[in-house]
Amino acid sequence: MQRTDTMEFLIDQAQRARDAAAAQAAQATRQVADAQAQHTLLDRYRDEYRQRWTGVAQRGTSVTELATHRDFLSRLDVAITQQLGQIDHAQALARHAQEKLTQAECKLQSLLRVQDNRQAALALKERRREQRADDETAAHAARRAAGGAYV
Repeated sequence: MQRTDTMEFLIDQAQRARDAAAAQAAQATRQVADAQAQHTLLDRYRDEYRQRWTGVAQRGTSVTELATHRDFLSRLDVAITQQLGQIDHAQALARHAQEKLTQAECKLQSLLRVQDNRQAALALKERRREQRADDETAAHAARRAAGGAYV
């Protein structure tokens, strides 16, 4: 009974660890999606800003406006590059979280297999015990029917 309680405890702990790892993997996946969405927004904004600037530049601009435009685009490009770094970092975290989830799932499945094997072994042992008891009962009945010898 103690082994069963211990095994159930270990399985419960492994399920909790797997569930926690699944939650972390899901969170990491959301963070990747959020970082990619932010990058898309920045990229679109840069494209829209360039298009608007083209219209403004065709009408004529001052040197100061041109410098401001270039400075802003430069900072926007830096932000986009930083966001790409955030995406890479989030993807690395997501891969790590997925690996932890896979490990936790493997551990849980291993414990469940051990439990199944133990239960199968106990069931086989019980069937053999019952068969032995049935055989002894049948042997006693056969001896009684044969004249009571060796009763």
